[in-house]
Amino acid sequence: MGGCDKTTPGLVMGATSMGLPFVFLPAGPMLPGRWGTEVLGSGSDTWKYWDRKRTGAITDEDWRAIEGGIARSPGHCMTMGTASTMTAAAEALGLTLPGASSVPAAFSGHARMAVATGRRIVDMVWEDLRPGQVLTAAAFTNAVTVVMALGGSTNAVIHLIAMAGRAGVELSLDDFDAVSRRTPVLANIRPSGAYLMADFHDAGGLRALMSELGDLLDLDARTVAGTSLAENITDAWCTTPTSSAGATARSPPRARSPCCAGASPPTAACSRRPPRARTCCSTPVARWCSTATTTSPPASMPTTSTSTRTPCWCCAERARSAARACPNGASCRSRRSCCAPG
Repeated sequence: MGGCDKTTPGLVMGATSMGLPFVFLPAGPMLPGRWGTEVLGSGSDTWKYWDRKRTGAITDEDWRAIEGGIARSPGHCMTMGTASTMTAAAEALGLTLPGASSVPAAFSGHARMAVATGRRIVDMVWEDLRPGQVLTAAAFTNAVTVVMALGGSTNAVIHLIAMAGRAGVELSLDDFDAVSRRTPVLANIRPSGAYLMADFHDAGGLRALMSELGDLLDLDARTVAGTSLAENITDAWCTTPTSSAGATARSPPRARSPCCAGASPPTAACSRRPPRARTCCSTPVARWCSTATTTSPPASMPTTSTSTRTPCWCCAERARSAARACPNGASCRSRRSCCAPG
């Protein structure tokens, strides 16, 4: 079991060297911090409020209250820092049971996950399922893809390359670059987004995000659960955000992705079709598809929101197809069908 930053890669590398069956159990993120009505996230809010204290914007008493409220439970940092990035990478590598990486440490589900992990390792020993059968080149590509989709910590570059080397898999900066050019950022988690890990877990967690990525992942990759990645995410789906943003509204399977940042891919052009059943956009954003370089909606695809956030990502070909499908007088009704009469 590991969580904070270097513990995950360190434990995985040690277990990989031994070559014996193992299952990684993430320690789990803390619950969201609180200071009055403010929701606090580890790391970034520490620096933010320390700077405010230095400028006199908050008092010493305020700072002490922030210190007392930013870490209110067991667990590692609840933002998408190195800790959450690496436990997510471990799940994407197939080294955890499905859904393990986002369960908060204080949730009762974490204890149940620990029990299930203990039972599974016994079966793995009988099956002789060793790390070399899971830690393949495809598994590491999946991990890199997930880190990109999460907007994860840049420390993942160092750690994953080291972990791959220990497993005898070639992984380089060029591989990270290639994956980044085809992977959209889907997660809306601090410090680059708005939510925290407990919200991400309630919204469906990593299984839901990997389901959104679809065929950008190698779904045939084997996992320590004894199943393929595809089997692990078959019934995964997203709900709308929870505690940090108000009441939860449970949505039908694959109806929407609450943890999606609605961000464009980092490259100027996209030659690959969107991920299977991609249902991007979480908070109010323009309800239209655009190319990566478009800054305003096509005339035939009016928006239904005044938000100034980046439009929902869509590959250029899909955008052109959607525009052709919009008759005069049509209005954009949903992010999946783009345009429909009336």
